[in-house]
Amino acid sequence: VGRLETKGVKVTGEMKAAREEVDEAVKNYYDVLNSMQVLLPSEALTTLALKCKEVETHAKLHYLNSGSKEEEEPTEPETPTPDDTPADTDTIRILIVEDTPEVARYIRQQLNPAHCYLFAPNGTEGLAKAEQTVPDVIITDVMMPGMDGFELCRRIRSSELLNHIPVVMVTAKATHADHIAGLEAGADAYFEKPFHADELNLKVEKLLEQHRLLREKYSGAFRRGEKPDTDGISAADKAFVDKFADRARAQMTQGKIDYDALAYDLCLSRTQLNRKLKAITGCTTTDFILQIRIDTAKRMLDDTDLAIYEIAQQLGMDNTAYFNTLFKKATGITPTQWRTRPRT
Repeated sequence: VGRLETKGVKVTGEMKAAREEVDEAVKNYYDVLNSMQVLLPSEALTTLALKCKEVETHAKLHYLNSGSKEEEEPTEPETPTPDDTPADTDTIRILIVEDTPEVARYIRQQLNPAHCYLFAPNGTEGLAKAEQTVPDVIITDVMMPGMDGFELCRRIRSSELLNHIPVVMVTAKATHADHIAGLEAGADAYFEKPFHADELNLKVEKLLEQHRLLREKYSGAFRRGEKPDTDGISAADKAFVDKFADRARAQMTQGKIDYDALAYDLCLSRTQLNRKLKAITGCTTTDFILQIRIDTAKRMLDDTDLAIYEIAQQLGMDNTAYFNTLFKKATGITPTQWRTRPRT
């Protein structure tokens, strides 16, 4: 789309929608390819990869030749983008780091088939894949070539991007000292091989549930305009959320929010930022920033005599009517009604 626009070609809404469909189709092909890593020999994987590229090329050509109907651009550019969609943020992703393909396949077969599974054969590749995808749970072996499971866990716990992710160790290193070493490295659970499949599955689901309940508690309070209860949220996660909120407020005073610049300022990609924030708070980047605006607007309406349009501008919104719409949707009343409401 960007290349077409730079060449002066009118990019219509229909063409953008077609492109989104193409990107989703290509993503699905690569997800299938990744999920079959532990099942297929390298020759078959190479053939599949080439086929995926072929499909991607044909799909893009089809996209470039599709669509001619013009569509009016939305009045506010800060609408949810692809990295804010449920398809990206709501899918449970479990990364299995295991150097024995048969064991990796067995672990996957014992877990919930509704989840999306990713695989890596050692700690080095596991860390890279975790940084790329920001999974919800990481299951790792300990004894692997290169970076072992202990070091992988330590790297995860020291990473601002990944430190919120639960880590489960599954290993043949069964001594008490090994168990302690795993917990000291930051593992949330430690299973000895051979393990009981139902116990592993239950532990993974309980970890996911704990994080889901914390997100719902946080996001519920946040959307009600209350100060979220941070009990159960680690100091590192709270520090990350506070830093993100500070950066967002700083951008508001300068004009419209630049989401890419905001992510860059935090040394993350747009998708990494969204998945990290959603994992901690239950809110997408767009929703979180909107709530910051609403909360700030409430305080400014109560504590200043600024006109509504001036408050909207200080929140980085030039369209006052759009600001009024968002405020009413969030609070049930208009900014003017909020300012004149009876106070106890």
